[in-house]
Amino acid sequence: MSLVTDLIAITDIAVDHYVFDGYHAMVRIFSMPLATLLMIYFAGLGWCIIRGILPLTPLAISWHLLKAVFIFTFALHWDYFSYFVVHFFMHGADKIVAVMLADSGGSDYKISIINALSHVWEKGINVFINVLRMSGSDFILGTLMGFLGCCMIIGIVAVALFYIMMSKVVLSILLILAPIILPMFLWEHTRGIFNSWLQLLIQWMITPVMVYAFIGFFLKLAQHQIDEMAQLSDGPTTAAILGFTLVGVIIIAALKQAGHISRHLSKKINVSHWQTPDYTTIPSIAYKAWQSR
Repeated sequence: MSLVTDLIAITDIAVDHYVFDGYHAMVRIFSMPLATLLMIYFAGLGWCIIRGILPLTPLAISWHLLKAVFIFTFALHWDYFSYFVVHFFMHGADKIVAVMLADSGGSDYKISIINALSHVWEKGINVFINVLRMSGSDFILGTLMGFLGCCMIIGIVAVALFYIMMSKVVLSILLILAPIILPMFLWEHTRGIFNSWLQLLIQWMITPVMVYAFIGFFLKLAQHQIDEMAQLSDGPTTAAILGFTLVGVIIIAALKQAGHISRHLSKKINVSHWQTPDYTTIPSIAYKAWQSR
């Protein structure tokens, strides 16, 4: 295995254990305060209803209780949380990319993209290190071209790995904080924290989708140029290295846009307070729809 595949594999293993252990540690510490908070919420809601402060209907009361139980169940039970939340945010990006790149990679799309990135790293570094070695101390232009090519290879691989690995780490940290953040949805003053947390989850789930899509498209250009330069017996020409540098700058700029796109998309997400469903309007809506036929 290469350095690139090793880094991604180690990150995947570490993140899975990190989320599981961190979530259970968080629940073990905060389960009692959260259970107490739930009882206070129910007691306060009942007191407000008895005193007439909140003139709620039985349907509205049931909706508030159901909402609180639903949130605290997801916050304190790993089985539900892992199946509906962890799997969605940690593995949802993989499924989305699988659909986007189904024609180019099939079920092995992710492996093929990572292998392509690894190929660019290993073969590209070897090509430009040979340029540095062949140039020597007298040929300044060759030394600069070899150094420039190495910088481009390092930049492309570093930016791609940063977004892929960072998305996994950030998602794991945010998911570990879920037992504390999820109950904040119940109160108006803390719902902004919940929305910010949800926006970050969406942002770092979308980021690897954009990164894999861009890598799958642009990396073919860099791989083709590296293969051509590696076949030259006298080493790549200055024009070939400058052409690769141009492609490298485009790839780095495109990968940087992946972070900007996901951030702007996630900012549009804002979960407001769940309103009690008004079932009395359903018959009237159905009657009006029947009259307008």
